[in-house]
Amino acid sequence: MHLLIRLLKALRPASAHSRTCVLAALKWLVCLPVALGVLAACGSDSNETAPEVDIIQAAPVVFENATFAGRTANSNLFAAVITNADGVQAYFCDGQRGYWFRGAPSDSVLELQEVSGAKLQLQLAGNLVVGRLTVGDTVTPFELPAVQGDALFRADTAVGDVRLLGGWIELPGGEQRGSIRVGTLTLPSTLTTDRLVVCDNCTVFSAGMTAAPFTPASALLTRNQIQTFTVIGLGDSFMSGEGAPVTVGDLPFRPGLSDGFPPLPIIVGFEERWSNGLPTGGALRNFNLSADERARLERQARACHRGASGLGLAVDALRTTWPASVEIVHQTFACSGAKVANLLDQFDSGPADCAAESGLKKDNCLGVSDDLPTAAIRPQMPEALDFLAAQRLKADAVVMSIGGNDLGFGDVLTDCITGDCWKPDSKASDAVRTGRAALPDRYAQLASSFTRAGLPPGNVFLTSHPSPLRRTATDLCAGTNFGTDLVLAAISDEDAVFATSVLGTINSQVSIAVSRHQWQSVTTHLGTEVGHGICSPQPWYNSVKSASATQGADLPSYIPGLFLSAGMVHPNQAGQRDGYMPAYRASLDKALTTRFTPKPPRLFRAVAFRIEGGRRLVTLQWDDTNAFESKNVITNTFTDATVATGPDATQRTVELDGTRTVGQFTLKTCFNGPREVCAHEIGAVVDVEVKVPTHRPRITGNGVSGTQALLNPSQATEALFSWDDTAPSRLYSTVELDNAGVISRRAVTGQSFVVPYEPGTQRFRMAACNTLGCGPATAWTDLARPPAFSLPTPCVPPQRRLLNGCR
Repeated sequence: MHLLIRLLKALRPASAHSRTCVLAALKWLVCLPVALGVLAACGSDSNETAPEVDIIQAAPVVFENATFAGRTANSNLFAAVITNADGVQAYFCDGQRGYWFRGAPSDSVLELQEVSGAKLQLQLAGNLVVGRLTVGDTVTPFELPAVQGDALFRADTAVGDVRLLGGWIELPGGEQRGSIRVGTLTLPSTLTTDRLVVCDNCTVFSAGMTAAPFTPASALLTRNQIQTFTVIGLGDSFMSGEGAPVTVGDLPFRPGLSDGFPPLPIIVGFEERWSNGLPTGGALRNFNLSADERARLERQARACHRGASGLGLAVDALRTTWPASVEIVHQTFACSGAKVANLLDQFDSGPADCAAESGLKKDNCLGVSDDLPTAAIRPQMPEALDFLAAQRLKADAVVMSIGGNDLGFGDVLTDCITGDCWKPDSKASDAVRTGRAALPDRYAQLASSFTRAGLPPGNVFLTSHPSPLRRTATDLCAGTNFGTDLVLAAISDEDAVFATSVLGTINSQVSIAVSRHQWQSVTTHLGTEVGHGICSPQPWYNSVKSASATQGADLPSYIPGLFLSAGMVHPNQAGQRDGYMPAYRASLDKALTTRFTPKPPRLFRAVAFRIEGGRRLVTLQWDDTNAFESKNVITNTFTDATVATGPDATQRTVELDGTRTVGQFTLKTCFNGPREVCAHEIGAVVDVEVKVPTHRPRITGNGVSGTQALLNPSQATEALFSWDDTAPSRLYSTVELDNAGVISRRAVTGQSFVVPYEPGTQRFRMAACNTLGCGPATAWTDLARPPAFSLPTPCVPPQRRLLNGCR
């Protein structure tokens, strides 16, 4: 190894031809995942374009509203299927276990899977639904007829942060099968004839449950019972989880003699396991993916090295702290080695880019890597948009790590190993200058793509990049700090400083893009990597040796005895968990809080007073403006006493303290979970005085003066008079109008009133009232005749307006 280092160093001043040969021999060494912290294995320099692919997608079947129910081949297992414009929802129950399935419209044959692992295959066949339910090794076929009336009943609620989901199937003869899912437990239950829940083992939970018919119409409303927050991951290797497989391998790093065609096989230890590539959601989320789609996602996840990413770990952590009524859906399309073009319109094959090779080199590349043989991985944005459309979701957060590969970090790494990359005339410096000039336009193209897709800029998060060379706060990993790691030991102190400065350049570009396109930035992890560099005792990043042991020598090497891994210089599981995860968690938690902070209540007001047995009661009312609140809290600010209402309440009667006649109340709407978020620290304020009003309103306008205003001024047949009355005892005003001896009476909740003007004597008076009675009336006041209508006088020139009163 040391001999090879000396050889590489000796070749630094060699001729251009010799240097080119060395660079060619080290091509895959260079394409180690973007060394020093940036994203992944470098992309190909080839100009080969991705093959054109014709995608033919049949229009989804539009399901009609229908209910199907009956026994399965297992006479004790009942089944019910609801179809509507949203797709299908199905429930199977044998009285002990219950299985819920949900699928969006696709075609007449659906393959669904529940969180328990149960699988459902069904087909619509006219007035029948046929299929089979698979639970473990047990396969149960069924044939369900269409039924009229209510056959399926459902209850969906929560106690604290525990979700309760009940389902009951009732056949025409009245026989039932039902159960309640309490968290991860399933308990048998039944319904009485008046639809009350009977559950011996879950009384504490079921007491608050209300069962309702689950019909095609009501099923359309269940989308509002569980609120969804969808997180999409896009980008390169730092987002995909390169270097941190879900299950790390145990593959010994064994440098030895090899001609590279093929490399020396690994015959001991076990291989790593990457993500299965499938989206994740709540306990009852079914993504309606066919077997082919599942196989494609798993194949792409392995090719892209999607592992235990910080974003995925952050989503898992948030699911434990947000209430059961928020379902966090997560899917990532990130791929190791990706550039911005791979997000927009360029196909990919994986971090080793085997598709760019041919002949024996291509065979050798595919022999060691996880790549696909062709550039068959679709661009990430179109893939994400198709996923969202198929699942009827919207992206609440698109989290990206992208840009490092566009800045040419592959050339930077090559030069830092085989030359003096820090010199101004080096190939690395030239690559950085070129990338820095091009990257702003590429981010702009990405922003335009988001805009066309209807994604708000505030929902986009762009990640900055820490340095994997931070041995201490002041020292960088370089040279002998790497011990026996051959490749990294070739990096000098000057090379390490230059590589770290390139990361600063990348982060500067990220900051500019965030500001220019109004995205959100993810930066709180910067600095946490200090002391956890590759050469530190507790590294967050992979060396050559640790990467090869973790995920194998998965990059081809044409140098005898040299084994390379795409996971080198990438975060290991500790780096993703302790470095990236907290930053993503904080950013997403803030986004969730913003999304689920209820809107403040509207028109908070008192609508009734009464006195019963010396108790002074006031009925407060408001307009509900939220679909996801968990409670409303009314506070008496004089006593700090609080009263909570249910989530959909719009009215509550409260009592004043003791013998008080005056009270002041605030209202706030809250969303409850392990942490409560409310509309306002203090909501709208209402002053009340529970007594018959004793004051007279103050008239401020009588049709022609004060704050009067004319309606229909061209005809001058109506006038508006107004008054001031904010006394806390007033709920409404009584207005009496005397028109030539004919008195009419109106109740007005506001503080103004429109009256018709007719020739003759007109006068009015008014009093403040509430549900206890009315106070003294004002004196009779004549209603003056409105002035004749005339057009405003034009102002010429404009500066004379104040002189002649014109407008």
